[in-house]
Amino acid sequence: MRQAGVRQAGVRQAGVRQAGVRQAGVRQAGSLLLATVLTACGSTASPIVLRPAAAGPPVGVDGRYRATVRLVRAAGPYCPRSHAQMLEVWGGSISLSYNAAPRQRVSLRARIEADGRIQASDGEGTMEGQAANGRLEITVASRYCEHRWTLTRVD
Repeated sequence: MRQAGVRQAGVRQAGVRQAGVRQAGVRQAGSLLLATVLTACGSTASPIVLRPAAAGPPVGVDGRYRATVRLVRAAGPYCPRSHAQMLEVWGGSISLSYNAAPRQRVSLRARIEADGRIQASDGEGTMEGQAANGRLEITVASRYCEHRWTLTRVD
């Protein structure tokens, strides 16, 4: 019976060895599969490019502004004349309006970019300008009217 016990131990050991071989075979197959997938994706590794998150408006741009609005061009008597008014910039955005047709006002909203650039268009009217040092210089134009806005921060 000793021989039978030895044989069983030998079988068990062989089974362990086979399991070890099987596990190693699975590891090798997994590595081979990963290598195949990586090779199929391209033979050279692509560099990972990290881009900075989109920057918000310049710090301190939100607040109340005193605006001087100057009429630069008018295609008729319905364009608002030069005037002064108070405006508020909130959330890094500004809204100004233009004349799309006689007596028809349309609002444009523009985000103030990190570099201070202000730009918006709806296909009919445009708003372009720059924010710097507590001031905003903006031109709002349509085919009927053009105004230059100078805004100075008051708070």
